[in-house]
Amino acid sequence: MKRSGRRWSLCPAVGAGALLLATCLPSAAATSCVGAKKLRLSWSPRTRAARVFVSMTLCDPPAPCSATNHTPDGMALIGGPITLTLSDASGRSLSGSFATHNAVNRNGCPGGTETHDGLFNFVFGDERGQTTVMGRHLVIRSGQAPAFAPPVTARVTDARGYSVEAVMTHCRSRESAAGVSVDCTDSGGH
Repeated sequence: MKRSGRRWSLCPAVGAGALLLATCLPSAAATSCVGAKKLRLSWSPRTRAARVFVSMTLCDPPAPCSATNHTPDGMALIGGPITLTLSDASGRSLSGSFATHNAVNRNGCPGGTETHDGLFNFVFGDERGQTTVMGRHLVIRSGQAPAFAPPVTARVTDARGYSVEAVMTHCRSRESAAGVSVDCTDSGGH
């Protein structure tokens, strides 16, 4: 992964004479979170931004964390920026990337927690290694109101390749002069 300015380029290319070689692998596919999921989105025409809360449970842990590989207290497992992408079956999407500078890991993994600037929390479960991912107070700029129809997929990806997603089929949307709100939940087990 190569950093260019404030953006991450996942596929830098290297030229070798007349031959152009891609020097990256495809990004890892997101693994599904199979537990309870929740999405709350509120978009305002005044601010032209969406405020988002997302929660996903029973997700796979990041690669350094497993039942046989314990990570020490203080070792950050998730690397910023962290990207949240929301999409629906019709192809509509809303995405925001959040530069996180202060990662605090308490008690390592499994069994610990990691917080990124108060925006994202990762709770690394017990020996089974299941992880809970929460994003709060997330603001994503959008010129138009998001109009998601279920199922809605929320994907969280970090700069180190950790990627999890949750699919929510039970969504409720409300629209008024004050804006748009979308609430999705799913109990898991799908």
